[in-house]
Amino acid sequence: MVTAFDVIEHMEDPKIFLTQLIDNTRPGGYIIIGTGTTDSWAWKLAKSKYYYCWIPEHISFVNSAWFKQQAKELHCVMHTIEEFVHHPRPSVMGLLLQSFTNFIYILFPALFLKIRLLRWRFLGETEKKITDHPPMWNMTRDHLLVVLQKNPVENIDKEINI
Repeated sequence: MVTAFDVIEHMEDPKIFLTQLIDNTRPGGYIIIGTGTTDSWAWKLAKSKYYYCWIPEHISFVNSAWFKQQAKELHCVMHTIEEFVHHPRPSVMGLLLQSFTNFIYILFPALFLKIRLLRWRFLGETEKKITDHPPMWNMTRDHLLVVLQKNPVENIDKEINI
């Protein structure tokens, strides 16, 4: 079994990375991957302003359709592809506050930055912070858990002989 949690988004070519994971797995073995997904409704709404895109080390973004296509091309069996959220679900007030904050950030980024700076000044925070970092959106299933199985050698031989 090979696992890669929060790694594939750091790869310049995620297909080459996935191929390497498969190559390092025994026939019939499993590959388990956890990563962000562009299938999330919040990601689709915010597009490039989604917080996950802001992290400079995140250079590749995938989704369930990408994994299904790669599994087919790389002769793997797709066992599981499930969306999940990293954070515990916030309270109703937390959901409303996160939604409001993100909509302000998406629609009026300059206003968002001014409000954030005013808040920091009001709270007396003096340390230099990153002012343009997008707000988190902890209520959305914006990650995938993917379980692939490398085909046993016998199945690959049968596919080649057909």
